[in-house]
Amino acid sequence: MKPNNMKETILATSTKLMAKKGIKNTSLADIAKEVGISKGTLYYHYSSKDDIICDMAEMHLKVITHALIECLQNA
Repeated sequence: MKPNNMKETILATSTKLMAKKGIKNTSLADIAKEVGISKGTLYYHYSSKDDIICDMAEMHLKVITHALIECLQNA
């Protein structure tokens, strides 16, 4: 897997797990296990759960911003 695809997989999996278990109850070990990678590989891409959460927020903000711009252009 390419690094960008791995990061996307980690983010998608993190989103799913955190929605199901809650942010507090989702560990980096849970995420690594669900993705099927070692914790070391996860740490290569993200040094903390906070970093994952920041990227998740940024990803969702981009989607919302794109939808808003598209809506305004069609108005």
